[in-house]
Amino acid sequence: MEYWHQYLQRRIDGEEPDVPWFLHDKIECARFCQTHSLPVVNILRDFETPAEINLSGLPLEFVLKPTQLHSAQGVMVLSEHPEGFHEAFYDEVLTEDEIRERQQEFFDRPELNQKHLSGNRLIVEEKVVDADGYDIPRDFKVYAFGGRVELILVIDRNTRPHTVQWFDRKLTPIGGDRISYNPRKVDIGDFDLSEIGPEIIRVGEAASSAVPTPFCRIDLYRSVQGLVIGEITLTPGGLYFGQSYTLSRTYERNLAQQWRDAEKALSS
Repeated sequence: MEYWHQYLQRRIDGEEPDVPWFLHDKIECARFCQTHSLPVVNILRDFETPAEINLSGLPLEFVLKPTQLHSAQGVMVLSEHPEGFHEAFYDEVLTEDEIRERQQEFFDRPELNQKHLSGNRLIVEEKVVDADGYDIPRDFKVYAFGGRVELILVIDRNTRPHTVQWFDRKLTPIGGDRISYNPRKVDIGDFDLSEIGPEIIRVGEAASSAVPTPFCRIDLYRSVQGLVIGEITLTPGGLYFGQSYTLSRTYERNLAQQWRDAEKALSS
């Protein structure tokens, strides 16, 4: 009997062949999405190192992030301020020198020494204007297997702790029989996906079908122009680490079967 965690662990350990690790570079991911006519957030500027960061002449609001970190590490949602830049995630004002120093700390993280990561850079992206008026756009994280969406995680980062909710492909909220929540880490939301859900599944399945691997997670935002892809993740950490939510053993086996089926289809 195999579990989803085992499949993901094999991938993390480098035992799975032909994993498209290049997608973990946000610049390469954006190019991939453009090549496959997938909607993606626009990149405005890029820098080799934090020391090169130059934020002059940019729109009033924008996002600065490393190209090869995950789980919002190093992500700064910035807007002009008389004393520098206001950073929305932590509600603080930073000078450009302080921004460079903070980003250097992220560049020095040990995870960037993993063998499938190299050439970390920084990018400036257009700030996504949320269609529903959220200051920090909600994340719609789609877990997909070979072109089939199985799970959708909604995260509202405007609250402390973050407000989250899981849905299945039928857009039905998922309870403890499949995923349990840790109330010390997250609040459970009451989101309604009846309007946007079908489009989330459509874009998620189009992206998953284009990615040459049995499993991936597609991160989406609902902008005023429509859904856009923020990134494609091959080793998502939320369910893997189990700090905020945990898969039931039965559902672990179900997702492992989804992975196996997608693996067979990809190799046929």
